[in-house]
Amino acid sequence: MVGHFDHGKMRTGHMVRLNSFRREFGIPIPQYCEKSETSGFQKYTFDQSTRYCISKTPFLQDPYEKRHVYVKESQIPFAGEGLWAKTDIKAGQLVALFNGSRQRHVWGVMSQTLAWSDYRISCEKDVDLDIEDKDISLANYRATLGHKTCHSFNNNAGFWPLWHPRFGLIMSVVANKEISAGEEVFVSYNYMMAKSPDWYREQWFEHMRENLEWSEKQIYNWALKELRSSGLHVKMLPPNRNSDRFLACGGCRDHVSQADASISCSMCLSWHHISCSGLEEDLLYREDSIEEWICSCCMA
Repeated sequence: MVGHFDHGKMRTGHMVRLNSFRREFGIPIPQYCEKSETSGFQKYTFDQSTRYCISKTPFLQDPYEKRHVYVKESQIPFAGEGLWAKTDIKAGQLVALFNGSRQRHVWGVMSQTLAWSDYRISCEKDVDLDIEDKDISLANYRATLGHKTCHSFNNNAGFWPLWHPRFGLIMSVVANKEISAGEEVFVSYNYMMAKSPDWYREQWFEHMRENLEWSEKQIYNWALKELRSSGLHVKMLPPNRNSDRFLACGGCRDHVSQADASISCSMCLSWHHISCSGLEEDLLYREDSIEEWICSCCMA
């Protein structure tokens, strides 16, 4: 693309064909020619989003994205559409652009609260980018496609800030490993775990158990660390009932986690939630606490 700039802002630009480059005082200068097949070529102008308008040209696709990515149904169940590589993409290479409506923080205003959005992402210290409901569909907005990237903790890309001549300061999707043509692009959304939606926490606990292979004790220690750092409690989600990790309570048959107050039967060794044992929880912490306990099944 070649363009005309005024104080760093692109006034107008259009696509050209790059032929070669020459050097002036050691600085490479690109040589180009106008693309003959683009008579009546599309012009691009500086189009930074505002709080109320994501783009004045929402149907004008970015030429880089048109060459490198496309949108189709994600391989993640129930995730909807995802972003896929059209060509091979190298590690460190730009994949897609993430533009959005700008939401500015008003520091010191205690009443300022923002409704939860799956798409909100921090762009600057006091500015977030967000995709409003009306702009999620490609039928209404397709100037950038980064918002179509689905989440995975086994991600092959990440979010990075980018100054774009058309959109200004936005976020971008950059590959952190090689991505083959026809492969889906994934990023980690990096939500705060205690405030994240249920599906995100479920994926994280599954990731800790299946991919990281953490023990239940390690997962419990992670939850304690989250509590100390954020002051917010993260509920321990149970493993699958068919998993070797699932420890069924002898009373209610729900999972007995590391975070649950529990006691083991001295005879059958089955674990019970304190609330299912008939005991008072404070009994466990008193000096005269019981050394042995027998469940009702073994006493019968």
